[in-house]
Amino acid sequence: MSIRTMAFTALVPMLLATASAHAANPSTAQRRSSVFDPYTVTAVQPYRAQISNGFDTYTALRGAEVFVQAREGLTAEWLDLSLRKALAQANADRPAVAKLKVDVVSAGPGFWVFLTTDDEHSAGVVLNWARNIGAAQHAQVK
Repeated sequence: MSIRTMAFTALVPMLLATASAHAANPSTAQRRSSVFDPYTVTAVQPYRAQISNGFDTYTALRGAEVFVQAREGLTAEWLDLSLRKALAQANADRPAVAKLKVDVVSAGPGFWVFLTTDDEHSAGVVLNWARNIGAAQHAQVK
């Protein structure tokens, strides 16, 4: 048996194993990435606002509050910009709502990200989406 044949025989199983690993785990470009992938989400809660119709005031669900853990070099402005850009990408995993507003506020050991919309149904969609992201991140840590 020649050296070329032995090398080819050893190389084929390794190439097949590599190919199957890539097929099982799609690359970042192929899978839908979460807008919060680069950050650590530690809490998700409903965002409720006081609404006034001129005669009465009531509380309504308007979206989600997501707490992102601080890290070196991360600012509220940068987080706001990167989340807005990520939500605009075609391959981003984002809630299916028409008008999603993003506001970021610095809060001690991290940042509160307010994801809001104008109607209560869309706000529920946003809240469920944010809860799923938080749960997925916590599942990866365990």
